[in-house]
Amino acid sequence: MTYLLLKAGHVAAAMVWIGGMLAAALAPVPRWDRLVTTPAMLLAFAFGLGLAMAGGWFPQAWLIAKLVVVLALAALHGVLAGRLRRGLPPPRHVAPLIVAGVAVIALLAVVKP
Repeated sequence: MTYLLLKAGHVAAAMVWIGGMLAAALAPVPRWDRLVTTPAMLLAFAFGLGLAMAGGWFPQAWLIAKLVVVLALAALHGVLAGRLRRGLPPPRHVAPLIVAGVAVIALLAVVKP
């Protein structure tokens, strides 16, 4: 798979994942999370790891920092999914955290400081 296809797959999957997380935080739909958001997260991980390997970026500090934020978002996704399954409302402060995490990830991925 070429680099550009990996990149397109990663961006598309990440957009669906984050959109699903925001939807879960603002208007919870348990079935959507299980059928769309979680698979999109897994695809974003797979495409992202493919990109990191293709680019030889693993020892770089910006990627390590990005992975820390990505793992925090994944943990937050797990919390949201668990609350959805139990029929509990999402915490009110979650949506701004998701947006802030995505902003940090985008900055790190584009600028590569």
